Parts: sequence; structure tokens; C-alpha cells
Amino acid sequence: EQQRTLGFQDTIRHSINNFKKAAEFIRGISSKNFNVKWEGLDATNIQQNDHTLAGELIKMRDQMKAAKLEDEQRFWMNDGLAQFSQIVRKHQASLPELCKEATSYLSHYLRAQQGSLFIYNDESEGDPFLELTGSYATHLKNNTNNRIEIGEGLVGQTYKDGEPQI
Repeated sequence: EQQRTLGFQDTIRHSINNFKKAAEFIRGISSKNFNVKWEGLDATNIQQNDHTLAGELIKMRDQMKAAKLEDEQRFWMNDGLAQFSQIVRKHQASLPELCKEATSYLSHYLRAQQGSLFIYNDESEGDPFLELTGSYATHLKNNTNNRIEIGEGLVGQTYKDGEPQI
């Protein structure tokens, strides 16, 4: 009988301890800390707790973390597109100014170290080429010849192949 009472007390103590851990975990999530950990769970025993309170709360945390990341990405994309649209509206009367401003903005927004915008120019019949119309942090804008032949160098070959290079 005494052993049964001790087993019952251990179960209650374990349950109370587990509820305290759950409360602490939920408190972390509610304060938008989606990196909060469940004390005592690690890579070896997390699978065993997949359908327990701990496992379900961890799944909830991971889903909330993924949703937050998607929201941040959606906001980043929408904000960038809105700002880019403003640049297009503001400079639509001047293609050279639009190209310069768009290249500068996109380079900053994408945190690129350099940026260049080339436009296909076929004004001379039978002699098409790529013309540099916008650049950011490159030596190209100081070059007096802003012309690249189709198939020449990385830019010309990329255009010829029709495949982006990253």
C-alpha cells in the first residue's frame, strides 16, 4: 500500500513538473520567442514525445515559427514591390534615369554588392548588342564603352544562353 502511495505521489509530482514546463514553454511562445526549448527534451527523446503535451506544443511552436517567417517574407516582398513601383512611376518619363534608380534600389534592397542592368539594343540593323543602362558599385559605369556583344563575357553569354547566372 505504501509503495502504491509513493508511486501515485511520484506521478502527481511528475505531472505538476510537466505542467510547469508547459507553462514556461507557452510563456516563451506567447512572448514571440519561437526558439524556446522544452527543458529535458533533446534529439534523442523528442520522437518518443511526439504525441504528448510536450510534442504537440513543440509542433505548435514550429508551425507558428514557420508562419512568422512566411509573414516576414511576404511583407519584405510586398514592401519591396511597392517601393519599386514608386520608382517606376517617378521616373517613367526617362528610361536612363529609371534604369539608374531601379538598379541602385534593387541592389540596396537585395543587399547585393554590385548591380548592373543591360538592355538589348537592336537600333543598328544587323548589329544587336547589350547596353549598360544602370549600375551600382561597379567599375562598368566609368567605362566609356557601355556595349557588350551578344555572347561576350559573362553578361553576353548569359543573355545568349537565356539562363540566369547566380
